Amino acid sequence: MMESSTYGLNGHQKDHNDLTQIRGIGVVRKRWLSSLGIATIADLAQASADAVEAQAKQDGRTLSRYELEEWIAQARLHHVQASLAQAEAPPTVEAAPGDCNPLAREQSEAAIAPDLAPWESFASFKVDYQTRQVNGATEQRLVTYHLETEAMESWTDFETDLVAQWMRDRMAAVQPPLPTEPPIIPEAAAPGIADITQLRVMQLEHMSLPMVADRQSPIFPDALQTTEPFALEVSLQFAGRPETDPAPPAAYRVECFAHNLATGTTDSLGEVTAHLTPANHSAHQVLLPSLLLPQPGTYRLKVLVTPQHGSAALGQFKVPMLQVV
Repeated sequence: MMESSTYGLNGHQKDHNDLTQIRGIGVVRKRWLSSLGIATIADLAQASADAVEAQAKQDGRTLSRYELEEWIAQARLHHVQASLAQAEAPPTVEAAPGDCNPLAREQSEAAIAPDLAPWESFASFKVDYQTRQVNGATEQRLVTYHLETEAMESWTDFETDLVAQWMRDRMAAVQPPLPTEPPIIPEAAAPGIADITQLRVMQLEHMSLPMVADRQSPIFPDALQTTEPFALEVSLQFAGRPETDPAPPAAYRVECFAHNLATGTTDSLGEVTAHLTPANHSAHQVLLPSLLLPQPGTYRLKVLVTPQHGSAALGQFKVPMLQVV
């Protein structure tokens, strides 16, 4: 007998949970997964590939390990996209004067400060309470999974205090660093703001069209392959300079970083130097070719635009999650 509970830090229920949204799952496979207790995309995102693969062999179903891992990767991507969409468009709540409804209060705060970033989940856990019979005696244990890094730990006799401490340790290991205040640039030397509006990724052997991420959809819709480098095109636009104060062309570094959610390491994938004219509303495209993520896993990408002769980041764009298979 097994009981399980799932905990997420953002506390939101997930929408669009039909399994047939996952590429490769039709009505028949959906019915089979439901018989295993995997009835929604959220269930699939938390599923154990080993357990599902073993059940498929037992049921005589043809299901490759690669296909199963691709399903789970897609489910986790749907999970993050749904969380971002729900955070950006919360439901409307009518509240009477003096009402202490916390959701209404949160919406009121968002209306006052519309430039607040949406909530992003960086740690979620699945906790299993398990029992079994061994030589007539009952054994019990508690198993906890950290979904983002696939780390696992177990304890006997339901040691809940140890579980809480383990969760806190995992959160501390993957929590994004707090942003630091950029240095103040004197007004006379301010080169304007570089607003990165779009990222386009291309792998020629695996894609007929580039994958696009922008402010409305900041996650690439599919996984990258480890067998081939990818090119990254950055679209940016300058703002903040008076129309009557045109600036001469200047050199800027455009650099891409990748943060591995499993190992916690951050590496620079590459950079280019581009000579751009930071006139107000001027648009530019900068290409970073031959970037490579040789290790499969889940990554967070970050692109920075920085003056070549300075350290202040004038623009940045974050991709919360990128799957590499």
